[in-house]
Amino acid sequence: MHAKIKDNTLILFPYTHHSLVLDNPNTRYDDRYDLLGWFNQTETHLLEGYTLEEVVEGDIPVIDLAVEYNQTAVQPTLVDGVWTLVTTTVPRTQEEIDSIASVMASLV
Repeated sequence: MHAKIKDNTLILFPYTHHSLVLDNPNTRYDDRYDLLGWFNQTETHLLEGYTLEEVVEGDIPVIDLAVEYNQTAVQPTLVDGVWTLVTTTVPRTQEEIDSIASVMASLV
């Protein structure tokens, strides 16, 4: 996964081959280069100062599903110099906990 960045600011995520074609409609792309290879040859990169950065998935916290769940951000955040999809742990509401307990009880 890649993101289009300018001055450490997220411009577009995800940045795909389709995004590259939309940004540069008068260019024909083939399989000589990958997405990053083509992007690095564009005016967007060379003249306008945009970069294409890899986006990684952050660590997934270990949780107790009965009382919490994980939620992964839809937009990356710059974490220690790496664009990362951060996953956070969200506590369940008491209503959600009670509902899960009810469903589990009905299964036995």
